[in-house]
Amino acid sequence: MAVPTAPVYVNDRMTYSLLVSNLGPSTATNVFLTNTLPAGFTFKTASPPQQSFSAQTLRFKLGNVANQAATTFKVTVQANSAGTNGLAASVAATDTTDPDLSNNTVASNVVVSDFLTNQLVVVTNDATQTFNPQIGLMEQGILLSNASP
Repeated sequence: MAVPTAPVYVNDRMTYSLLVSNLGPSTATNVFLTNTLPAGFTFKTASPPQQSFSAQTLRFKLGNVANQAATTFKVTVQANSAGTNGLAASVAATDTTDPDLSNNTVASNVVVSDFLTNQLVVVTNDATQTFNPQIGLMEQGILLSNASP
């Protein structure tokens, strides 16, 4: 799982990737990838499109994955609330015995921040409204103060 290193703010869309690979000596059959989203995220899109989505769970049916083959998925979600959100994914092959179960799950935390919490102070009118005939709209300046360092 590769999550963005850039800051994520409330209402941002974030795209992360999931890489599924078969490191075994033979083809894995009937492979599924399950990606669990925390309550702090809303699913938007997936590439390739997921086959099912239930509550906060995405399930991708990969079918057969040849030995030494890999497939990458991209998932876009929207952050709904500030806090630390844990993303998790697991892969399983229902018709194949896996001798190494230790590499079938992954988890990553994404910290979502409120945008400039307590740093912007009250917006005040800076001028009176004037009509702009070029665009046909009223315009008014505002004064916004940033109290952060």
